[in-house]
Amino acid sequence: MPRYRFTPEDLQPLRALLGGVDLQPLADQVIPVKRFSAEPRVTEPVPVDLPVKVLGREHPDGVPLAKLAELVQKQVPGARSVLMRGGRLHVVYDRAPTDSARAELRRLAADKAVLEKLKALPERSEPAEPELRERLQRSDLSDSEWLATFRRVEAARLTQAAKEAPAPQPSPARKTEPPKSKKGRS
Repeated sequence: MPRYRFTPEDLQPLRALLGGVDLQPLADQVIPVKRFSAEPRVTEPVPVDLPVKVLGREHPDGVPLAKLAELVQKQVPGARSVLMRGGRLHVVYDRAPTDSARAELRRLAADKAVLEKLKALPERSEPAEPELRERLQRSDLSDSEWLATFRRVEAARLTQAAKEAPAPQPSPARKTEPPKSKKGRS
């Protein structure tokens, strides 16, 4: 069913209500829910390819985009945020960037050592397995604490076993026979 289009005759009964003086004070007190910035932002692609990959499904060991955005905001004047579009990194500015800002971005994007430091994940300090096993034997642990400790012990054991296990051998191909016809059966 197509959408109904209102005609001036349909709206005529509402004109008296909308033109009344009672609604003007109410309309003056209305606060907009969302205000749009008047200044359009400028988005420009990074002029050089990054020497590192950005974290994503295809690159789980890449540089997190949030850390990259933080670095760009600190180093490049006027940079507001960064985004990935079509596999390329783009920088969003409040105003059109200056040549010095573009040069700083080029320098930063080509610096592999600085970008590699962003990739490094902080090491988690896990207690050694004997300490966790001792904790499992304590009687003052609540059920939830005991279960969380047990899961950590088992996860560490399974991870270690997976690292030490040899790579599985591929299974031999099965012989396939052509399907038998059903004509002879009744």
